[in-house]
This record gives sequence, structure tokens and C-alpha cells, in this order.
Amino acid sequence: MTVFAPLDLNALAAAGLVGPVDANGTRRVHKRRLNRSSDEENADVPLVPISSPEAGKAFVDIPNDLISLATLRYIGCDDDFATQLWEEWTSWPPDDILRETDDIIRGMPFIDFVSGHIEGRHIDAVDEDDQEWRRCMDACGVAKEFQDAIMDPVFKPIRGTESCVFWIVETMRMRYRGLEEIQTASREREMALRRASTRPLGSASAFVGQGDSLQRSGHHTTHSGNTGGRRSISSTQRLAPGIEKNTALSPEALSAMNAPGYIIVYKGVDQARINGLYDSDGKVIDLQPLISSAPSDFHRSENAFYFTISREIAIYYANYAKRRNKIDSVVIVQMAIPNSAIESLSETECLRVYWPSAEWKNLVFHCRKGRRLPSELRKFRQATLVIGTIANKPKKVYQKLDSAEHITEQMVLRTRDGRQAVQYVWSAEDGEQFLEEHGVQELKVFPLTAREHEEWYEHELLGGT
Repeated sequence: MTVFAPLDLNALAAAGLVGPVDANGTRRVHKRRLNRSSDEENADVPLVPISSPEAGKAFVDIPNDLISLATLRYIGCDDDFATQLWEEWTSWPPDDILRETDDIIRGMPFIDFVSGHIEGRHIDAVDEDDQEWRRCMDACGVAKEFQDAIMDPVFKPIRGTESCVFWIVETMRMRYRGLEEIQTASREREMALRRASTRPLGSASAFVGQGDSLQRSGHHTTHSGNTGGRRSISSTQRLAPGIEKNTALSPEALSAMNAPGYIIVYKGVDQARINGLYDSDGKVIDLQPLISSAPSDFHRSENAFYFTISREIAIYYANYAKRRNKIDSVVIVQMAIPNSAIESLSETECLRVYWPSAEWKNLVFHCRKGRRLPSELRKFRQATLVIGTIANKPKKVYQKLDSAEHITEQMVLRTRDGRQAVQYVWSAEDGEQFLEEHGVQELKVFPLTAREHEEWYEHELLGGT
């Protein structure tokens, strides 16, 4: 199964925006012809052909086939581990469980096959010793580029919230989701080309020429990078539905924080993760893409909707996602909830719990360890909304604790100015209904562009002052 659809690939090749498959099973593809947000995100990158002297920074290597040795390397496996996995995948015993290439519905997904090998090694790192993390990643067979992205010291506070293996698996899954997003965008461009070819006086190549072909006179087509935080669009590169025109760090996104009578909550994620949130017209149809898996701070076995009220932390998470895969698009989900709606919840429907209370320690201790809640804590399981302090450290750290009394202040996530980071957590059932009734009307998704990421990162390297 190729990443790029045939008709789209032909059109891109004719425009000089894609190269041939090389010996590694990858193609050079222009950054503005990847996923549905790439044209906008990389608007400041000249739309030059691959033969141009300026093409070096404008093109990236993308696997030709989604399920391939090249993809294993792309998502972060080193050469030895990638080769081992590929040999096992391609020599699958016929009487074993099915692969997705055998049965797309019931077969084992390729990415689950990869993550299963990593998680099955029963090795991990959870403390602050960077060398221990490096040894863990070496043992898991991940490439140095991949390691450096996870270990970037700018993101150490966020990295410390989960274990080494968690970040390895999550980053590989994110990169794989990104490839699937590129595949989706290519299929959509192909459909647009097919529609164009049926129009009077039109053809696929002519349609591509409106927005995708290059001027052969030596000039190149560009979209101005100085758009004031707003985005442009080419004729065949359709925006992902629901994505705001204003970008994540634009003045417009910042001003959206000012909403008297509302509490604003945020979540920073890779864009591929929110697939299914919107229909093709940009209407919210399913909040499940925003749910977080258990165990978590306030839920032992139930998934829940976790948001932070700190835009700073959401931006931090979004930039960490971008650092771990600069090709993928990243977004900040922002939702405005009327204060009156939260105030309408009863004392049992809306609970608050903060560090350093014994109740917060006990709740985090039991949930992070996956233990059954004692009777005095079961009210949290039945609440529609829990508001409280965000815990720090991986769950494996909590699993080693003998009692909640051993939870220390170092296990509390804090903002840059030292304040406790606070989260709003809605339950999977009543909480989702609450958000459908009071949140989706003011739900916005702002894209974090490559330029915004680079500027934010440079600012952090200087100490964030």
C-alpha cells in the first residue's frame, strides 16, 4: 500500500515536487505537499522543483510504501532493529495470527507489531538519569536521531511525566499516524484531480497547474510567510476540516483566551490524533479522539477527557510533539466552557482536589497504581468533572511507592512561574455529554506551524525570558 496515490504522484512528479524511489525505499517530497496542513504550515518554504538549487531544505524523505522497511526506519528504528522486524513481518508463519496485510479488519496492525516488540522487552527508565534513558533506548533499538528528539533538554520537565518506553512507543505511533495523514491527503488530492478532469475545458494537469505546477521561467510559486497568523491554500491542497485559519501562537489565538464568563481549557496534540473529531464540513461529531487512556491521575481504569487550564503547558506539549516529528502537523485544541454550566453541577458532580491534600495524594496513588479505590474516594469515579492538580512522574514511579505518604512535591507538575498546573477532567460518559452540550460550540483547533515551533524553541533555548 503506497503512501501516495498514483494520480497524485504523477501530478506531483510533473510539477517537480516529488522524486523517484531511492535505494532506501523513500522519495524526496516537497514539504508543502505532505498532509492537509502542510501547504499552510510551510507557506514560507519556496515551492521549488526538486531540480532547483534551493530544493535542499524544501524536500523531505518519505517512505514509498506505508508498510515497509523504510517506514520502520522512518518511525525511529535503527537499522538492525528495523531489519529484524521486517524479516519477521515478511516471513510470518501461515498458521499464526493474521497481519493487517492478510486481513485489514481482523489482522494485527503493523504499528502494534512494532510497539509490541518494544514493550515486550521489559526494560524501561523512569528516573532523571539521562544515561539510563539512553541505555534503555539503545536496548530498544531506536536510532540516534529519535533518541535526541526525545532527550532534548528543553523538554525534560515534560519528558519526566512518563517513562522512556512510553515516549518511544508514543513517538513511533505519532510518526506512523503522520504517514497515514500524508496518505489521506494524497488520496484527497487524487479525488480532486479526478473531479477536475471531468470539468468542461479542464484536465487534471491543467487543474494542478492552477496551484501546484511551477513557473518554468525560473521563478517559483510561493505563499507569503507574512500572513499575520492567517493561512493560505492551493487549489488541490484542502485544509483538514475544523482547523482554524489562525495559527496557534498568533495574536488571534491569544485573544481567544479572553472570554469573560468562560473557563478556557487546552490540549496540545499531533493533528493526526484528532481524526474523526470533525465531519467533512467542520462540525464536531465525535469527542473520542480527545480522550486519554487509563490509568491516569484521577481514573484507575476508565478513560477520561483531560484538559489543562494552562495554555503554556498545552503549548509545551504541542512543541514537544513537533520536536519529536517535525514533519507531522501539531495543533492546540482550545475549548471555552461557560462558568454557569460548571456552576450548575452539583457538589457530587463537580469535585476539586489539589496538592498537598491527603485526598489528592491518595487519589493519585490509587489511580496511578491501578488499584481499586477505597470507599472514601469512589465519589471521584462517579463525578462528571474533577478539577485538580496535575501529577508529575511516570506511573511506574507510583507503582514502586508503598503508600500515598511517599508522594512528594517533586511529583507535582508546575508552570514556569512555579504555580501548580491544574487540569479539568471529564468522565467518559456524563462528562462527554456535558462537553457535547456546553463545550463543542466553542471548540477551536489552532495549528502550530513549523516557523512558530522554531521561534518558540529558540526562545526556550535562551531561557524562555
